[in-house]
Amino acid sequence: MNFHLLGEEKIDEDDMEVIVEDQPYEINADLNPELKEIVEKGNHAFSISDWKSAFHYYSQVSNAAKNGHVFFRLGVMYHNGHFVKIDKNRAKWYFLLALEILPLQDNDPEAQTDLGYIYDHGYGVEPDKFKAVYYYKRAAAKGFARALCNLGYMYGYGFGVPKRDDKRAVKYYQIAVDKGNLTAIFNLGYMYDQGYGVAHDAKTAESLYKRAAAQGHVTALFNLGYMYEYGSGVKVDYPTAATYYQQSADRGYIRAQTDITRLYLIGNGVIKSLAMAIKYYYAALMQSPKEVDSGFKDLFNSEENRIESTQVLAQEWPAYHALVNDNCKKVIMEVFWIRPYICVDIPIEICFLIAKHLISVWVLREFHFM
Repeated sequence: MNFHLLGEEKIDEDDMEVIVEDQPYEINADLNPELKEIVEKGNHAFSISDWKSAFHYYSQVSNAAKNGHVFFRLGVMYHNGHFVKIDKNRAKWYFLLALEILPLQDNDPEAQTDLGYIYDHGYGVEPDKFKAVYYYKRAAAKGFARALCNLGYMYGYGFGVPKRDDKRAVKYYQIAVDKGNLTAIFNLGYMYDQGYGVAHDAKTAESLYKRAAAQGHVTALFNLGYMYEYGSGVKVDYPTAATYYQQSADRGYIRAQTDITRLYLIGNGVIKSLAMAIKYYYAALMQSPKEVDSGFKDLFNSEENRIESTQVLAQEWPAYHALVNDNCKKVIMEVFWIRPYICVDIPIEICFLIAKHLISVWVLREFHFM
């Protein structure tokens, strides 16, 4: 077996298979039972993208103890803007705290996995995929499911290893799945869905997606929606597709939010509702304007939908102002002046004043919202 030095660690150049032995280990040995339980709750919330709950649990622990895993996870949340505003300086501070503690927990596979993730993504350090794989392998050899899943991902994309190896990725995913790892359940479903490392098997993919979706995995919910909308290995079922999209969208997944927007706009699988379409479109827009298809604005402002869209906007104003384009003057005047009947119990003079105010707001904004 050939090695080369990278920092203080030896990196396996021969890319040997990991022999998984379910060795006894203790995670977060520095914490008392009560804090360990809180960390586990935080970990579960993190795995299903319930960022608010994850932040709540991790903050409880960080206020009571210095724990490398918790510092690492809080760093990830501040780095990516999960529930909290993106704050790269605070994220780096948490990562540096984690890097002081995690290397001391040499027999803790969770600590090894966290170190792998830090080097994998370059959190507080220079990115180093090979070093990441080294730490993942150390933890995977102890039978730690998250490390096995991450190792599968590295082989599936050819990161930090000599070459991409889908079959080895499937192998590690399967071991992690047998240990109940949620991400591995989804990832293995994706491998069967796409036929990577295994023969394409839509039924197995669907089964694994449903298993992950039952635990709240947002992308599994979205993928099931896609399968049922387009008949990918299953019979087309628009109401079922809409149900999965909406469940994923309600958990904050942007692609699901835009897809359920589309279904509500055209009434496919759901009762057509511009109000619901606007709700989900706005939720996606507020998360990441760059990821949202601007073409939806044209649908909201089409001759068919414009008046009804603006009625909804009028009720929620100014929260949904971003959906009205350069036709806003005409739209607002139709809603508040030319068509005063929608201003229930509001005198026409008041409607006129509101219209003038909203028009002035739009003039100041110069019709730009991004």
